[in-house]
Amino acid sequence: MSAIKGWEGALRVGDTIANAEGSGSDINDVQSISPSHGNNVEALYEIGSRSPTEVKEGNIDLSMDITLLYTGGTTFSGYAGVGSTGALTKYYVAIYPTGAVAVEPEIRMYGSFNDWSLDMSQDGVLTETVTFVGESIAVGAAFLG
Repeated sequence: MSAIKGWEGALRVGDTIANAEGSGSDINDVQSISPSHGNNVEALYEIGSRSPTEVKEGNIDLSMDITLLYTGGTTFSGYAGVGSTGALTKYYVAIYPTGAVAVEPEIRMYGSFNDWSLDMSQDGVLTETVTFVGESIAVGAAFLG
């Protein structure tokens, strides 16, 4: 495998795995995606000791920030529930760093979109950013069947 520079991949969103993977379509105008997995590990110390006496695992924190060019649509604001008061829909978000091709790497999260924002700076290009909060994550080879 060769090095990857910039955005060479694909992003798909669906309310089922099949809709995010096999029958899903690539999201256009992606500027950046930053998935993260945090274990919140913390070292515990006793008074007078410089070395930890124990390392405790904390709550797992799964999240993803996605920034896209804003093209006037309501797709991502809708995913985040902007303007609605009901329960948020659960989604699968699939990232394909080298493109949506079978057996290529895939990072898939399941959860809900949380925050949505629109950046309208005076001299910049309009972009929208959404934060996704995950309940689970899978990293491995894509199955696009």
